[in-house]
Amino acid sequence: MKFNFKPINIRTKVLILFSVFTLFVLGIMWLFQVLFLESIYNNQKKDEIEKYGKNIEEVIDSGDINSLINNLSFGNNINIYIIDDIDGIGRVLLPLEIASSRDNCLKEELFQIMKTKLNEAGNTNTTYKLADFSYVYASVIEYGDNDVYLYISSPLEHVKQTISLLSYQLLIITIVVIFLSFALSVLFSNNISKPVIQMSKSAKRLAKRDFNVNFEGSSYTEINELANTLNYAKKELMKSDDMQKQLIANVSHDLKTPLTMIKAYAEMIRDISGDDKEKRNKDTKIIIEETDRLAILVNDILNISKAGTGLDNFEKKEENLSEIVLEIIEKFNVLEVTGNYNFIVDVDTDLFTVCNKDKIEQVLYNLIANAVNYTGEDCKVFVNLKLIDNKIKFEVRDTGKGIPKEQLDNIWDRYYRSVETHKRPIKGSGLGLSIVKSILTAHEFNFGVTSEVDKGSCFYIIFPAL
Repeated sequence: MKFNFKPINIRTKVLILFSVFTLFVLGIMWLFQVLFLESIYNNQKKDEIEKYGKNIEEVIDSGDINSLINNLSFGNNINIYIIDDIDGIGRVLLPLEIASSRDNCLKEELFQIMKTKLNEAGNTNTTYKLADFSYVYASVIEYGDNDVYLYISSPLEHVKQTISLLSYQLLIITIVVIFLSFALSVLFSNNISKPVIQMSKSAKRLAKRDFNVNFEGSSYTEINELANTLNYAKKELMKSDDMQKQLIANVSHDLKTPLTMIKAYAEMIRDISGDDKEKRNKDTKIIIEETDRLAILVNDILNISKAGTGLDNFEKKEENLSEIVLEIIEKFNVLEVTGNYNFIVDVDTDLFTVCNKDKIEQVLYNLIANAVNYTGEDCKVFVNLKLIDNKIKFEVRDTGKGIPKEQLDNIWDRYYRSVETHKRPIKGSGLGLSIVKSILTAHEFNFGVTSEVDKGSCFYIIFPAL
């Protein structure tokens, strides 16, 4: 019996070919990067913390053991604790900074897991994995006249030493892809016309997110239709890609500060003001206000992401800038209780300007949060609002490490971050100052920053006064 098969059109053949090819490449990448690389990386982490553990055990009686622990922790992104078992609670003895803090206990579940693992290992030393989050090295050591525990945990995240291994694997994948692309080109070269081959090359670039490609047609109707469809798809992918970036960028930054405040004031109600009705009502009011702020931020983010013009049509009216600044400072006051921060505020009363209140609150939030994150060890943040030459000048100053002159022009760029690592209560994603710049530029307000290395930075905004 003879079967008559209908010929496959060019569009379907190209779709099948590159779909199989793409799935194959993705399969190889998944195999190497998820399975093979992860296994190697985990072994490296395990060996690393065991090495540090042995090192500390050898010099435990040294007078510089606290400095050694701090140097290893900060330099290698690991947590190292010397822990004593006091009535079933794991109290941190070293490092001294943790031992003297409020949170000087290892979490109960982690402490019990450690003791169980050590018991299984004969109370000497052991290395084990906590789910997929971290590796832990634990041992029983003698510190002073007592037996205590050494606890080292290392998060499972990518670090510099894995880059060379990743590069090697990607090189292998590249060679395989090039070889298969050549083989497939030879196989189908007699069946695919020159315009379609050119489109195929452009499609590969588009798959790598190169949106500068352009699909050109020919004298054939089907190829022209394919070119038009691919050009339309490219435009839609560009819109989708930009929308996704904007949405993720704004969500990751703008939602963090209100959420931090909501959590902080909720904890204050639970731990401090629960029995004080007046204080509790005040804290609850702030939580409600921050929840409203979250709703406003979500709506703004969606509008900006969809239209790309979320800053073009906002409403401006006369506002009391003094009250706005003081209200925001009041919300940050929780850090004076929970983080020993000191806000030195000097605000002239009843200074009015024309602005969009929600947007300017967002700007002031970001700038003050930035100062909180980067201030010095004294935890001081200076906030001023003054009438100078018929203009209102807002300043927020920290006492941190400052910004080198060659980096001042870059701090307003999206995703720019200082190379310094700060363990602060409000963390950013590198977008705060970019958002500040966008809002203030849309308002046509003058703004800037002055900074001196090792003395801190001062961000300022000039508002027109009424």
